[in-house]
Amino acid sequence: MVHKKPVSAKELKAIQKALKPYFDQHPRARLDMYRRDKFILRMRIIDPDFDGMTQEQRDDLIWDMLYKNLHEDLLQELSMVLLLSPREVKESMVNIDFEKPQPVTVEG
Repeated sequence: MVHKKPVSAKELKAIQKALKPYFDQHPRARLDMYRRDKFILRMRIIDPDFDGMTQEQRDDLIWDMLYKNLHEDLLQELSMVLLLSPREVKESMVNIDFEKPQPVTVEG
C-alpha cells in the first residue's frame, strides 16, 4: 500500500492562491491534495458546479489558472488533477486510486 504524504503549507498556500478566483466563484468546491512521493503531487477538486460540464470545460477553468498563477516547479509535480462532481466521486475509477493509491510495478 502506498502512504499518502501531506502537502507542505507552502505548497498548499501556493495552489490555493493560484485557484483563488475559482474558489471565490465556487464556494461549495472542495480541494484535496497529497504527495504520493517527493516528486508527485496529486490534487482533486470536487464541485457540484462541475455537474453537466464536459471534462474539457473543467480542465479549461482550472488549468488556465494553474498555468497563469503557479510556479513552474510546482506545476511540473502535479501528476494527477481530478475534477469531479460529487455524484462522480463513487463512479470514477481514477478517484479510487486517488483515495487508495496502489504501488506501481515496473517490469523490465
